Amino acid sequence: MDADIDGQGRIVIGYADGCVDGCVSGGPGSYSSRGYVARQVTGKRMLAAFDPPAPSPLPGSPSLTGTRNPLSVNLNWTVPAAGTSPITGYTLERAENSGSFRVLAKLNATATKYDDTTAIAASSTYQYRVAATNLNGTGTPSNAVSPALPAESICVAPGLSVLKEGTGDTATIVTVAGAPVGAPAPASMDLTLLAVSEPYLAGGQLNIAFQLKTASANGTLPPDAVWFASFRNAANVMYAVRMVTDSTGTPRFEAYKVKADSNGNYRGDFVDGTPVPALAGSGYAPATGVITIVARASDVGVTAAGQSITSLLAISSKLAVVLSQPIDLMPDSGIGTGSVQTVPVKQCGPNQAPLAVLSASSIGPRKFLNVHFDASRSFDPDASSSDPQLRDTIVKYVFDFGDGTAPVATSTPTIDHQYQQGGQYAATLRVQDSRGKASDNAAVKQICDKCMK
Repeated sequence: MDADIDGQGRIVIGYADGCVDGCVSGGPGSYSSRGYVARQVTGKRMLAAFDPPAPSPLPGSPSLTGTRNPLSVNLNWTVPAAGTSPITGYTLERAENSGSFRVLAKLNATATKYDDTTAIAASSTYQYRVAATNLNGTGTPSNAVSPALPAESICVAPGLSVLKEGTGDTATIVTVAGAPVGAPAPASMDLTLLAVSEPYLAGGQLNIAFQLKTASANGTLPPDAVWFASFRNAANVMYAVRMVTDSTGTPRFEAYKVKADSNGNYRGDFVDGTPVPALAGSGYAPATGVITIVARASDVGVTAAGQSITSLLAISSKLAVVLSQPIDLMPDSGIGTGSVQTVPVKQCGPNQAPLAVLSASSIGPRKFLNVHFDASRSFDPDASSSDPQLRDTIVKYVFDFGDGTAPVATSTPTIDHQYQQGGQYAATLRVQDSRGKASDNAAVKQICDKCMK
């Protein structure tokens, strides 16, 4: 046993532990010991000049992160230092369109996440911060975050970017059918992007479009070459789509199930059965170097909306030597990565924004300003669409009473609210339909204790 202090006055203790191994759990001991060193990590030190500052009585500042989708903003934060008493809750605040922060929610001490379902206006920007509270008061707010809507949508071509890489990483064409070539690969075989989208088709058929972008610009396609993207369906079966050129450089577009190579590997090089011709919309654009292959979802193993394709891999090669001499792999490792989840066909169909309409009337005693809000005259133009799968209804009403209280999201068009003092307020309403489209307009109703009848 020994005790000492380090250069900053922290106590350091050396000791032998004679109860180790089986002795710890009550079993037979090993009749051995181990040496340990323990070091002071908190509290005052033996040298006053190095004493740490006294802990703050207030909680520390959480670290806040957030993501946004058309239906909500999803927030997460870390638990900060509690201060000199335990954390009793959190205050979450929101600012809209560079306005001032106001309280959105009061949350309990165990909360570390919150979904804001009232943030539905695509034209609005929302900023958030959260602060912890203990018996001594409220600590410094977290960092402010302003989650943005995703820049890409599976419903809008080219869709979701799955694989990306730079140019100039193609291999030299060494041999073709056993004959040496030694020529640099053309830019049309230099892969730079794979994107996946869902083109809408009336009638409910689920189609998937794959776009392979190459480094080519105004280039012609080489003969006897292949470009393909392979992936696995929900049942872990490998499928692929491809563009193949014949001896004249004329392309054809196909979808197919993948067969294992001689080593039992599945990558997309071998076709199991007969390829299925791709659908209308498939083609090659020489000016942009973009290859588009559109396939029925069922032809590539996707049997229902909501299923995902995973392990995506793209390869370009001379047709005769795909396996032994790929010209470009994306990713370069040759290992498929990334995933894309399909969505219901109607979600990608044309969608008109619903229209918010708000009325208000006073209710109850006049000691306080009690108001009944009615949004039942709000409507969605798509409710009477000639295409049954595009018919939708309003499913969410977001009321903001204009008095600083938190907005309320509800599935019913009526709500009552009591204002705590007289005055004039601008109450607003936004609505959202069953396909996630929010109203472009915000219905506004002026509320005041002297004008309400």
